[in-house]
Amino acid sequence: MKNTNLSSEILFARHGQSEANAAGFLAGQKDVELTEEGIRQARETGAQLLEKGVVFDKIVTSPLIRAQQTAYEIADTIGYTGDIVTLKDLKERNGGTFQGRDIQEFYAASDNDIVVAGGESLADFSDRLKRVNISLGLIATGKRVLVVGHAEAFRMAQANSAGIAPELYTTIEAPRNAEVYKYPIVKSEDIAFDALVKARTLYYKR
Repeated sequence: MKNTNLSSEILFARHGQSEANAAGFLAGQKDVELTEEGIRQARETGAQLLEKGVVFDKIVTSPLIRAQQTAYEIADTIGYTGDIVTLKDLKERNGGTFQGRDIQEFYAASDNDIVVAGGESLADFSDRLKRVNISLGLIATGKRVLVVGHAEAFRMAQANSAGIAPELYTTIEAPRNAEVYKYPIVKSEDIAFDALVKARTLYYKR
């Protein structure tokens, strides 16, 4: 059954718990798999979406394995049989040599520290998420789309949407594993940022 609503709607699900989440280290763009709990979370989210009758015309995912696993678990649970599109710009922020280390070291580091460590600058990260908006705008025309991705990327997308400076993106609350939110594709200068954050948990909150 297809979504018959001609307006576009883009939802976002963070990947389920990964091995990095469980161990407390930064994965970034390293490939780490879901834990058994992460697989359970993804299936639970799919079951909740199915119960609510949410039908997707397209599923889009980051190329990183933890997002891919989540996308396929949700798709299997809801009975989605269409293509799952991989969008490389949906990758998590590259943390350079902070990847594989305690995640708090990454959060304590400056933008320059991360760049020196071979990671992605805040400016480049922000620009990449703006490119995601362009891609999703083309994919989602007249469709309901599920985007499966990562916490830092989603927070930066929210910052871009609300006109928040990239260096302040970490002040935005991170999405929890496998929760579903409205994806902030359009810059919303006329919407108060607090209201945007309060409204973001749309379909399923763990």
